[in-house]
Amino acid sequence: MSKKLVPSLASYFAPPRGFKGEFGLVTGYSADAEFFNDALEKFTLNMKGQRAYQGGISLALMLDPNHAQISPIACPGLLHLAFKHDVTKQFNLLHSKVALLTFKAIESDEQFIRLIVSTGNWTRQTLEDSLDLVWSIDVKLDDKDAQGNADILAAYHFLSDVLTYFDTAILSNSGNSKLISETHNKYAMFHKLLDDVVVEENIKPRFLTIVQHLFWSSCLLS
Repeated sequence: MSKKLVPSLASYFAPPRGFKGEFGLVTGYSADAEFFNDALEKFTLNMKGQRAYQGGISLALMLDPNHAQISPIACPGLLHLAFKHDVTKQFNLLHSKVALLTFKAIESDEQFIRLIVSTGNWTRQTLEDSLDLVWSIDVKLDDKDAQGNADILAAYHFLSDVLTYFDTAILSNSGNSKLISETHNKYAMFHKLLDDVVVEENIKPRFLTIVQHLFWSSCLLS
């Protein structure tokens, strides 16, 4: 019997059969173009050359401001958001590795949201050399998944707070060109989907607990 391979961190960006990635927010300490070209090929079902030809943005990335910008030429489909110069940083390091992704069925309007929390950075080195932990859940919007909804919404609130430190003008501007308009629409729809998530008052989200557990587990593994 063949040994089942453990999925790589990039494989968590892959949609199930019949779906494709729409948009995602990602935060972390560090990243590189090699990782996200792999992740975006899985997420969008398009290779680097196809994404460069089509243009548009599928993933918006927020990294610690000490990290060098990742060029959209090096990684088409990825927007590395710039840190605002006119805000006071309320943290020493932006360290948590969190991704919130939306997927849509290719032949219907069915959608779902995926949350990924990782101990590994979004880098090629993580894929090839590191021993890391990943926690992920999928939540369908038409399901009454109370716990999943609570986890998704907690992560969304966290990412929304982080987003206030970054310049989102490119995403927020509807613009006149079709390309800018499509990117704006995907970004707006992403927020609408998350804003519509309903959480029952008695359900406690696991999100922050998972982030803390993975952080301490990674310290033990290092």
